[in-house]
Amino acid sequence: MEIAMNATTIMLAPSKGPRPPRQLLALRLAHRVLGAVAPGVTSLVAERFWFTPPARRSNAGIEAFLDSGELLQLRVGCAHVEGRAWGEGPVALVMHGWGSESGRLQAVIEALVANGMRVVAFDAPGHGRSGPSEWGPRRAHLLEFGRTLLAAEHAFGPLHALVAHSGGCTAAAWAMQQGLRTRRVVLLAPLARPMDYAARFQRLLGFSDAVMRRWLGRAERRLGFAWDELDMRLTPSRVPVPPTLVVHDRDDTDTPWTDGEAVAEHWPDARLLSTQGLGHRGVLKDAGVLAELAAFLRASAAVDALPAPGREPSQGRRAGR
Repeated sequence: MEIAMNATTIMLAPSKGPRPPRQLLALRLAHRVLGAVAPGVTSLVAERFWFTPPARRSNAGIEAFLDSGELLQLRVGCAHVEGRAWGEGPVALVMHGWGSESGRLQAVIEALVANGMRVVAFDAPGHGRSGPSEWGPRRAHLLEFGRTLLAAEHAFGPLHALVAHSGGCTAAAWAMQQGLRTRRVVLLAPLARPMDYAARFQRLLGFSDAVMRRWLGRAERRLGFAWDELDMRLTPSRVPVPPTLVVHDRDDTDTPWTDGEAVAEHWPDARLLSTQGLGHRGVLKDAGVLAELAAFLRASAAVDALPAPGREPSQGRRAGR
């Protein structure tokens, strides 16, 4: 078994099951020994694991679907991001999850277009067709996902809906705290609290408390934020949240169903749709889920989204125009 150098493979590995592979056991031992004598160096190793998304190959079907959309381009900080748009009508902004890309939400996008919406979907920096993260090639962080959403809203809003999957949900909640406005939100398999995964990450890889404190604190200083800003349960205590549909599968082994349950409990106008047997990505394609999603968004589609005070919606920059 190959141990990939990214947080998704490590921190989302099953917490129960067969004995860990030898490579992982050796990695734990190395981290414990190195962490005892050189916690600063070991913290850099931990940081690299955490901020490296998995490299997933696209396929011909995804590429063809993306090519069918209208090309959009934006700058997010120093990063160039690429997106696509389909359809006409109220705008639905879609965000993929960590280590993924917008084309993997094809079924969601097609369902929204079929129900009379204009869908805008960008790949986050370091993902899909977008350029490298501000942290360089093969690195990324969720705040860049959130900044991509904010830039897209500014360019192509006002928004009727915000639809996100997995870590994209975490970024969406953060973006709402930074001022993003939308009439409705759909959260598919949300990652409610990244710090829950930091604890699991620590146990699986054998990092000491001192190592964890170093890299977590360094990340806060470097990014200029606090980790609890990514705790989705706290979002309603900071900003008003619109009506929300939360969809989560009970058999999800990437982000547990309890994450979706927690979000639905803490967001005042949220409804939890629980499924069984679909897993983390099956909720993106299931006909029943897509029908519920479309019905939820149609309920207010006749009313235009409200622009932020003093700001007129703009058309953004479309490539090739």
